[in-house]
Amino acid sequence: MECVYINLDGEDARRAALEANFAAHQPPGWTLRRLRAATPADVAQIALPGRVREVEKAVYLSHLQAVEQTLAAPGHVLILEDDALFGPASCERIASACAAFPEQDWDMIFTDVTLVDPHAMTRFFSMRRELARSGREMLVPLREFAFAGTTSYVVNRRFRARWLDMLRAQSPLDLPLDLYMRSKVAGGEVRAYVTFPFVTSLSSFGDASQHQPRESETADLVWNAFRRLTWLHRDIDAAVAPLRRLEADFVDPEARAFTALLGAALSDRFIVK
Repeated sequence: MECVYINLDGEDARRAALEANFAAHQPPGWTLRRLRAATPADVAQIALPGRVREVEKAVYLSHLQAVEQTLAAPGHVLILEDDALFGPASCERIASACAAFPEQDWDMIFTDVTLVDPHAMTRFFSMRRELARSGREMLVPLREFAFAGTTSYVVNRRFRARWLDMLRAQSPLDLPLDLYMRSKVAGGEVRAYVTFPFVTSLSSFGDASQHQPRESETADLVWNAFRRLTWLHRDIDAAVAPLRRLEADFVDPEARAFTALLGAALSDRFIVK
């Protein structure tokens, strides 16, 4: 499979980390190449219209260029951002996910997403436990979930040209790319699934976003912790370690009480009457 990752000029540490991580788990026939990430200066040069921030327009432009440059690839293509993280079974699981359905029955397969609704997070947490007990994995349709993120996703070879047309038609740019994707999935125009448990995750660079405003830092900490907690190759302690950055009184008393209740209800030792 051809894999393309998006990386800003000068972000050499991110580049080296991703390339080393991929090389450690790279199966025969898989390739990885770098795509220079677009910048706000590139956006200004072509005067992209729209209400989203210039840095979000640069994200859109980078992903559009990734699709353009892989249009002639013979197979499906994995598009990555440079904070993606592979584990020992990631590539194998991505390949099996792509083969799970006939090609004409899917358009995109995400290997990791941000779930922004606590109800969905609880549902996925329980689902991961059930899958772990049975040793199974699944592809979850994303149409019914509020999701975000463009860290890692496969574009079906049959869908690439159409997706490129859809991206080019997004003018003016009034939604960030991931929310535009979500709108198309929710509307049934893009048939998207996510591997579960997530078969890729976030490296430590994922906690230092290059395009999210600082006021969203707390939300990113929580959402990223959940992504790592539900990863196939998770380390539970490492997944929640960044949450220790939160102030001691961040969780209000009512939420803390409900957390204790929910933790008991989700425990393996809890028995329904």
